[in-house]
Amino acid sequence: MELDGDKFENEINTNSGFNSKSIYDIESIDLKVFWDAFKAYISEIELDKGYLNNFNGRWTRTCDEDYWEIDRNKVARSMIQEMGKGEYPLKKPPENKIIKKLVEFFFKHVSMPENHDSSKARYNYTIRINELFDNFNLPLKLLKGRVTFKKSIILNNLLIHEDLTYLKNDSVLSELLKEAVTFFTDSQKINIDTALEKIANSLERVKTIFEGSDKKKSTEKTIELLSKDVEIRGFLDNHLKNLNLICNNYLIRHKEVN
Repeated sequence: MELDGDKFENEINTNSGFNSKSIYDIESIDLKVFWDAFKAYISEIELDKGYLNNFNGRWTRTCDEDYWEIDRNKVARSMIQEMGKGEYPLKKPPENKIIKKLVEFFFKHVSMPENHDSSKARYNYTIRINELFDNFNLPLKLLKGRVTFKKSIILNNLLIHEDLTYLKNDSVLSELLKEAVTFFTDSQKINIDTALEKIANSLERVKTIFEGSDKKKSTEKTIELLSKDVEIRGFLDNHLKNLNLICNNYLIRHKEVN
């Protein structure tokens, strides 16, 4: 069956409250959860590592300790020139698009204190920023100085999107999907089968949300909530049936049983 893509997208957006276009927008990711850790890291590379020596950096010795001193006003001026606004040291979390720009801004300006080697400093900076993204379960990575999505855009974003309130109300479904993402994004690629099994179990779980063990009625109710359009309901029904066939034909064991 051929389906009007725009009609389908508009219907889903209207009835679910979820804007499918937003999952492709990095600015829709809540980077504020990462802000304090990022701010602490920038303080570390300024005072301890000396990576910001391009801003008139020099080692300063006191009675208690040695630390790296820079011209903080120069940092703020550079921010304003490159991003349109700037404040340094970093304080309150700005909007998401500014946090993204700040991550990219500092990548451009780090270098090793002893020889101004920017390549090594940028490598170390990239490694640590990506570790922080992972620590806060953000589906992002810093790649060649640019913040971008990693792995599956849709899979990662749907699981952290606040509009999917049913995840908060069903701890079993939430855990299944989180495990699926963990196994799916495993760099060693040894748990793909397990990831598929978790996704299959999630699908079976969705079928029982409304009517308990009666999967047919529960699926019908789920489809009714997703769309009022007969054509779109037919498309969703066929889509779920196809997913079920894939799960059964590839010997994926279901957790939800009759």
